[in-house]
Amino acid sequence: MLKKLKLKLKLRARMLVYICSVVLIAFAVTITFVVVKASNLAEREALDKAKEMAYRHGNQIQARVDVALDAARTLAHSLEGMRKRGVPPRDMINGILKNVLEQNPSFIGVWTCWEPNALDGRDKDFINAVGHDSTGRYLSYWNRIEGKVDIEALQNYTEEGKGDYYLIPKKTGKETILEPYKLKVQGKDILMTTLAVPIKYAGKVVAVAGVDMSLAGFIELTDGIKPFGTGY
Repeated sequence: MLKKLKLKLKLRARMLVYICSVVLIAFAVTITFVVVKASNLAEREALDKAKEMAYRHGNQIQARVDVALDAARTLAHSLEGMRKRGVPPRDMINGILKNVLEQNPSFIGVWTCWEPNALDGRDKDFINAVGHDSTGRYLSYWNRIEGKVDIEALQNYTEEGKGDYYLIPKKTGKETILEPYKLKVQGKDILMTTLAVPIKYAGKVVAVAGVDMSLAGFIELTDGIKPFGTGY
C-alpha cells in the first residue's frame, strides 16, 4: 500500500513537472512573441516617423533650393534668348543681375561668365573695366559679400577646383549644384553652395549663369529637427 502511494506521488510529481514545463515554455514563447511584436511595431513606427520628417523637411529644403535654381535657369534662358536675337549691352545685363540679387535676400551673389568674345566680340574694349579683369571677358559678379550690393569680376574661373562653379557646367553642358563650401561673408565664414546653368549659342556652351546662396538657413532648420525629442 505504501509502495503504491509512493508510486502515485512520483507519477503526480512527474506530471506536475511536465505540465509546468509545458506551461513555462508556452509562457516564454508567448512573452517572446509579444516582445518581438512590440519591438518590431515600435521600430516600424520610429522609421515611419523618421521618413515622414525627412520628406517634410526635405521638401522645405528643396523649395528653397528651387528658388535659387529657378533664378539661375531664368537668368541663363533670358541671356541665351537675348544673345540669339542680337548682342545684349553689358550694362543691361548688369542691371538684370543686380535686380535679381536685390530681389532675393537669401542670395549672396548672382553672376554670369562668358567665353572670350562670345558675348559681343568687344572684350578688348572692356579690359579692366568695372566687373571685368585684364581679359576683358564679361565676368560680372554682383554680390553682397561685404554687406552692400556691389560688383566685381569673377575670379579663378580657369582653375580646376576653384573654378568648378564655371568649368563643370561649361564642360558638361548641364545644370550644376556644387558641394557646400565656406566663404567669408561680412567677416564670417558662411556655408554656401552655387547653382549654375549653362548658356548655349549655335550649339555650344558660350557662358554660364549662376547664383550663390547661403546654407545658414538650412543649418538652422536641420538643427531644430529632433525626432522623438532626442533624435537628430
